[in-house]
Amino acid sequence: VEAPVYILQLDYPQASPRKGNTYTGIYAFNWAGLSDQGDPLIYDAQGKVINDDNYLTAYADLDAIHYNGPTSPVYNGSWNNTFSYGDFELSVMLLYAGGHKIRNTNIPAINMSSNGVVTMTSKDIRKRWKKEGDENLTDIPRLRFQGTVDYNYQRETIYDKADIHILDASHIKFRNISLSYKLPETVLSGIGLRAARL
Repeated sequence: VEAPVYILQLDYPQASPRKGNTYTGIYAFNWAGLSDQGDPLIYDAQGKVINDDNYLTAYADLDAIHYNGPTSPVYNGSWNNTFSYGDFELSVMLLYAGGHKIRNTNIPAINMSSNGVVTMTSKDIRKRWKKEGDENLTDIPRLRFQGTVDYNYQRETIYDKADIHILDASHIKFRNISLSYKLPETVLSGIGLRAARL
């Protein structure tokens, strides 16, 4: 199913799943770095670098938006084991999942609305492009505030939806950890119990 507009392919991919890709797919622009003026660059469908002058036509092209993988795990499982030493017992349960992707939404950005409200999302904004040559050192664009002449809404969308913000979501995590101690029978016999653990 072809998305009627590009933003639906990026923000609501399940509404317009692409043939041959998973239903839970995640899509993004193909990042091409920063320009010498600190603006985001992407590749169009033909592999040509797109700059600030032709953002509108290129970033609205559905063929320039590519599939990056599923958002649901391809594999998952758990592992539970118990280790004993003397009267001590350690029980551990691990969960794992992998093969899927997630979009990082905590990207370096400062937004200033026309009413003067400033919001910041990440301390990495300090590593942004500041002068010519910085495009070789960072992928964080220069600051351009809303309401200024050189502000371009498309550049914010391109940076936000670029594949540099697609991360591997594979993980391993502890679900349950318990450590117990088997009380000696000599202690328990005085209170009428046969076995107990702490």
